[in-house]
Amino acid sequence: GLKILKAGGNAVDAAVAAAFAIGVVEPNASGLGGEGMIVIYRADTKTAVAIDYRSAAPASAKFPKKTPTAGHAAAAIPGNVAGLTTALEKYGTMPLHRVMAPAIGLAEQGFTVSPTLSGIIQDNFDRIAKNPPLAAVVCQDGLPLEAGATLKNPDLALSLRKIAAFGPAIFYEGELAEMMVAEMAANGGFFSKSDLASYKAVVREPVRGKYRGHELISAPPPVGGLSVIQILQILENFD
Repeated sequence: GLKILKAGGNAVDAAVAAAFAIGVVEPNASGLGGEGMIVIYRADTKTAVAIDYRSAAPASAKFPKKTPTAGHAAAAIPGNVAGLTTALEKYGTMPLHRVMAPAIGLAEQGFTVSPTLSGIIQDNFDRIAKNPPLAAVVCQDGLPLEAGATLKNPDLALSLRKIAAFGPAIFYEGELAEMMVAEMAANGGFFSKSDLASYKAVVREPVRGKYRGHELISAPPPVGGLSVIQILQILENFD
């Protein structure tokens, strides 16, 4: 993000670059399969907007007994690619390939595995071992990557390159969409071509409030911005 700011990008350019990069170096918490919400305040017009790119349940998903917490059947239609590219298109200044370049570099050249990531890989080793493509990335030589090791992900780099070159359409309607649907069909997931093609990020009004004379602007439901504002407005009644 800082590199993008120093190169002349605005705050949205930097935020989108950072989000794609975090998806590479913190795969346990984010990534192309993830979701999110971004609140943008425009200083020039003094207006704020929220872009909602939470994930969506596949239309054919059915869980007669309980909702799974892991595996293909637990996956929802991802929103990150749609949301980040929407934010960049509407409020950024740089082209997509420019802001995705740092993430692509991290995936291709590798990054240092943090103690947190290493611990998560170790804690989930049994589940990871049942997914050979994932295990090949994070459990090289059959063992969980240790903190300090270098993690390279050339397949992710290739996917990022395709999105950078062709935009979100390749992810939701093109080659990458077809690969996701095939992968899900072969492993008990529910993704369909129409699920992916119909996914759209939604522009919403942020939630607003006041706290001791300050205006608050935060993310609307279904995330927790409203709760934060309610808590602050309750606290304002106390010394």
